Amino acid sequence: METTNISLRYKTVIQQWIRKTLQLIPRKNVQLVLHENGGELILPKSVREMRGFLNGINTDFQRDGDRV
Repeated sequence: METTNISLRYKTVIQQWIRKTLQLIPRKNVQLVLHENGGELILPKSVREMRGFLNGINTDFQRDGDRV
Protein backbone atom coordinates (compact mmCIF):
# COMPACT_ATOMS: atom_id res chain seq x y z
CA MET A 1 0.00 0.00 0.00
CA GLU A 2 1.26 3.44 -0.90
CA THR A 3 0.63 6.71 0.89
CA THR A 4 0.59 10.24 -0.46
CA ASN A 5 -0.14 13.72 0.84
CA ILE A 6 -2.94 16.07 -0.12
CA SER A 7 -1.87 19.64 -0.95
CA LEU A 8 -3.56 22.78 0.31
CA ARG A 9 -5.47 22.84 -3.01
CA TYR A 10 -6.70 19.25 -2.43
CA LYS A 11 -4.40 17.74 -5.06
CA THR A 12 -2.34 14.60 -4.69
CA VAL A 13 0.37 12.77 -6.66
CA ILE A 14 0.00 9.19 -7.89
CA GLN A 15 3.39 7.46 -7.85
CA GLN A 16 4.98 6.74 -11.23
CA TRP A 17 4.95 2.94 -10.91
CA ILE A 18 1.20 3.03 -10.18
CA ARG A 19 0.55 5.33 -13.16
CA LYS A 20 2.50 2.97 -15.43
CA THR A 21 0.81 -0.16 -14.05
CA LEU A 22 -2.68 1.31 -14.49
CA GLN A 23 -1.73 3.04 -17.76
CA LEU A 24 -2.92 6.39 -16.44
CA ILE A 25 -2.50 9.40 -18.68
CA PRO A 26 -3.47 13.04 -18.15
CA ARG A 27 -7.21 13.69 -18.46
CA LYS A 28 -8.09 9.99 -18.22
CA ASN A 29 -11.35 9.47 -16.37
CA VAL A 30 -11.34 7.63 -13.07
CA GLN A 31 -14.09 7.00 -10.54
CA LEU A 32 -13.77 7.43 -6.80
CA VAL A 33 -16.08 5.11 -4.89
CA LEU A 34 -16.57 6.07 -1.27
CA HIS A 35 -16.83 3.44 1.46
CA GLU A 36 -17.53 3.73 5.15
CA ASN A 37 -13.88 4.28 6.11
CA GLY A 38 -12.26 5.35 2.87
CA GLY A 39 -12.43 5.26 -0.89
CA GLU A 40 -11.38 3.32 -3.93
CA LEU A 41 -10.05 4.52 -7.28
CA ILE A 42 -11.63 2.67 -10.20
CA LEU A 43 -10.82 2.81 -13.90
CA PRO A 44 -14.15 2.67 -15.77
CA LYS A 45 -14.35 0.34 -18.76
CA SER A 46 -15.93 1.15 -22.09
CA VAL A 47 -18.97 -0.72 -23.33
CA ARG A 48 -16.76 -2.48 -25.85
CA GLU A 49 -14.46 -3.75 -23.08
CA MET A 50 -17.46 -4.97 -21.05
CA ARG A 51 -18.86 -7.05 -23.89
CA GLY A 52 -19.29 -10.67 -22.86
CA PHE A 53 -18.52 -10.25 -19.15
CA LEU A 54 -21.83 -11.93 -18.24
CA ASN A 55 -21.28 -15.02 -20.39
CA GLY A 56 -22.22 -18.12 -18.44
CA ILE A 57 -24.33 -16.32 -15.84
CA ASN A 58 -27.10 -18.45 -14.33
CA THR A 59 -30.47 -17.10 -15.53
CA ASP A 60 -32.59 -19.93 -14.05
CA PHE A 61 -34.45 -18.24 -11.23
CA GLN A 62 -38.07 -17.62 -10.26
CA ARG A 63 -39.36 -14.28 -11.53
CA ASP A 64 -42.04 -12.22 -9.81
CA GLY A 65 -45.48 -12.64 -11.38
CA ASP A 66 -45.64 -9.05 -12.59
CA ARG A 67 -42.21 -9.27 -14.26
CA VAL A 68 -42.87 -12.14 -16.67
